[in-house]
Amino acid sequence: MTALDRRDLPLRPPPPVEAFTRVGVLDVLRGASLVGALVVNLAVFSADGGSPGSGNRIEWWAATIREVLTDGKWYPVFAFLFGYSIALQLRGQVPLVVRRRRVARRLAILGVLGVAHGLLLYRWDILFAYAVLGSLVYLARRQSSRTLTIASGALLAFGGWLATEPSIDAGSFGFQHTAGVPAIRIYEHGSLLNVMSLHAHNYLYNLTDEVLAQWPFVIAMMLLGLLAERHLLLTIATTIERRARFAALSIGATALVWNFVSEDNGFDRQSRITAFVGTLMTVGQAIGVIALMTLSDRPRRWKHELATLGRLSLTNYLMQSLICTTLLFGYGFGLGPHFTPLIQWLAVVGIVGVQLAFSHWWLRHHSKGPVEAFVSWWTHRDGHDPTTVRPGGVRRAH
Repeated sequence: MTALDRRDLPLRPPPPVEAFTRVGVLDVLRGASLVGALVVNLAVFSADGGSPGSGNRIEWWAATIREVLTDGKWYPVFAFLFGYSIALQLRGQVPLVVRRRRVARRLAILGVLGVAHGLLLYRWDILFAYAVLGSLVYLARRQSSRTLTIASGALLAFGGWLATEPSIDAGSFGFQHTAGVPAIRIYEHGSLLNVMSLHAHNYLYNLTDEVLAQWPFVIAMMLLGLLAERHLLLTIATTIERRARFAALSIGATALVWNFVSEDNGFDRQSRITAFVGTLMTVGQAIGVIALMTLSDRPRRWKHELATLGRLSLTNYLMQSLICTTLLFGYGFGLGPHFTPLIQWLAVVGIVGVQLAFSHWWLRHHSKGPVEAFVSWWTHRDGHDPTTVRPGGVRRAH
């Protein structure tokens, strides 16, 4: 086993300045993922509010573009970034036992935030999954690159099979849940306590459903993120990085074509084989997005804006749920029934604009978002945070 394969043992010399400069692409990816996740989550909140859609051609295109570009495409990117960040956190000059403790603290606080988020705001919370599966990734960190690559492929194949196996669902495990018209009535007319009670009642069912549909893909992408950081694929331009990016772009382009044709014709629902392929193509499109978003290091205004969102990724993620529930649920403005696919896109533009303004304002006075600062304080209670942030979002080591 090589030194690269054992990332929590004595570490290699610090990478060159180029690596710390290029690691800013992680914030760009986080920002892009936030926008994509908002499109998906807003549709879920709207459906919970009973949005019927108008059924005209413009609405059809709005819904189709939403499905092709966002549905199931962004949580794998978040998972990749999470695995990458775990690997980054295991680097440094502090003792091994301290690094292990910090990872454990970070995962624990994310798990607590995830449960609270799932009960209070969003029934499809992903933070708890990151906390649990991040622990498994941490345990797998010593494995060789070949082993991790094989494990990622096997998990993707298993996830595709599990997601399309009709005999296995949350109901088959005996969990009960309230759905359909009764649930919609609570979202449309219930109080905050009513919604919390509904989420608590459905929690184990929704969690099991999420485990079956997403967790194998999440841990597979986390392992790929661990591998990417191990081999410096996003920090130093090498032959391996160029080859990996070309392969990822090819996979992503193929997946995009498949997903568009499939959405137009619905053949991914005509048999288990096409459904299995379609499920894998969703993850393949996410892999292509990672390569596309990191294709160039040249500064662009849109990259700067996405990086600004990404630097407050956890804060903005939770804020999105707060904004959406306030706008769409009955205890807020109750607009859910009126949010057709086209209006959802317009709402995404407005919400992202508000979050960008807030992020710019906050970062003029602070180096981290409020939730990020709390998580960082909790994680590094035994010493100082080993990174600082220069203006413009470029991280450097002490």
